[in-house]
Amino acid sequence: MEPISKRLKIVEEDTRSTSIQAADSTAINGSITPTDKRIGFLGLGLMGSGIVSNLLKMGHVVTVWNRTVEKCDLFIQEGARLGRTPAEVVSMCDITFSCVSDPKAARDLVLGPSGVLQGIRPGKCYVEMSTVDPETITELSQVISSRGGRFLEAPVAGSQQVSNEGMLVILASGDRTVYEDCSSCFQAMGKTSFFLGEVGNAARMMLILNMVQGSFMATIAEGLTLAQATGQSQHTFLDILSQGQMASTFVDQKCQSESQTKTLLSQSAKKYPVSQMAPYSLYSALL
Repeated sequence: MEPISKRLKIVEEDTRSTSIQAADSTAINGSITPTDKRIGFLGLGLMGSGIVSNLLKMGHVVTVWNRTVEKCDLFIQEGARLGRTPAEVVSMCDITFSCVSDPKAARDLVLGPSGVLQGIRPGKCYVEMSTVDPETITELSQVISSRGGRFLEAPVAGSQQVSNEGMLVILASGDRTVYEDCSSCFQAMGKTSFFLGEVGNAARMMLILNMVQGSFMATIAEGLTLAQATGQSQHTFLDILSQGQMASTFVDQKCQSESQTKTLLSQSAKKYPVSQMAPYSLYSALL
C-alpha cells in the first residue's frame, strides 16, 4: 500500500525540510549479505534478545554482554562471543549496539565503571537503540564524539514478538555513515529503517509515536469501561474492534483480552513518557 504520507496532503515548512527530506527507508528484500565488521550488543532483554538472535541467524559475528551474564548462555550456544564488560565489547568490536530499559540504564552503560566510554577509540561506532529522551541521547552523542567515536541513535518500534520475527521499524538519526555501515544489521532485525537527520530527531519521533499509541490504548480503556457500564460484553467489544474498520496488527497484539489491555495500560506511564514532548510546542500547532 502507498505510504500514508503520500496519500494525505501534508504541508511542511521549508525550515523543517532538511530532516523531512532526509528521511528514507530501506526495505528488506531477498537475502542479506552480513557485514564483515565485528558487531557488539549490550542488553539482552525482551527486545535485545530477538535482535541478537536475528543478527546471528543472518551470519553476523556478534559479541554480547548482559548485566545478568546467564542470559548470554543461549546466544553463546548459537555462536556469539562473550564480553566481560561493556568497555571490553566496545574495544573488541567495530560497531556496538545497546538496547536497555530506560534513560538511566542507557547513561549508566556509557558512563559507569567499565562502561562504553572506556572502550571508545577514534572510529569506533556506538548505536543506541534504547528509547530515551532527546536530552539524554544528545548527552550520549556528545560524550561518545568527544572520544573520537561515531554515534547513531536507532530506537525501534515494535513488540517483543515483532523483535523475534525480525520485523521491527528502526528510526535512526546521527552519523549517516554509521547508518550505512549498519545496513545489513538493520535488514536482519527489521522490516524497514528510516534515517531522520541529526541526533535527537529519532528520539523525538519515537516519543510522538508512543504518544499516539498511548492515546489509542487510553481510548480502548474508555471503551472497555463504557461497555461494562452499559452492560455490554468487554470481550465482544474487543472482537468487534478487531474485525471492524479499526482492525490492525496493533489491536490484535495489544487487545487479545481485557486483562492484557489493563496490564498494558498500567505500564503506559513508563512506556509512553509523553510529558517529555511538552517543550516542543511546535507539534501542538499542527493540531
